Amino acid sequence: MSIDGKWTPESTVVRLRPKATLLFFPAIIFIAVCGAVGWFIFQLPESWEQLLLVSAALLIILLFSVFPLLRWLANQIVITNRKTLSQRGVLSRHIREVKHVEVSSVQRFQSFWQRMNNSANFLIETVNGTSLLLKNVPGPDLFQAALDEQQAKAKRSALMHSV
Repeated sequence: MSIDGKWTPESTVVRLRPKATLLFFPAIIFIAVCGAVGWFIFQLPESWEQLLLVSAALLIILLFSVFPLLRWLANQIVITNRKTLSQRGVLSRHIREVKHVEVSSVQRFQSFWQRMNNSANFLIETVNGTSLLLKNVPGPDLFQAALDEQQAKAKRSALMHSV
């Protein structure tokens, strides 16, 4: 509900993914494997050896580059006008949500590396004891401002409706 008493649909305020710095090493592995295959493919005289090299390279790229990319793509952090959600999972979905009205505290943690990359970890705790940990959130200042604004609106709306 809104402040004036009319029903408002849930709308997405912020939708983002964790910081892509987690993809640094998978990208390095991808480049190194492609370079190695390009070099060694012409060093091997037999076609079965070349096929074995390409198969091993594809397996390494699949395990160490494609799967981490898919795992990163499947993670989302969403702030709506009513709740904050963390969605994870490639084949199965794991969704955790915290309603803004129930939030008791928001803690922000930043390591030195995260400060250099403009990201942070957030721990959102509720009045009923549950918590939501969001890792490597990009743009922590804007994320914190959006979260604070939506929490204030939700609590103001709840206060207006309890009177």
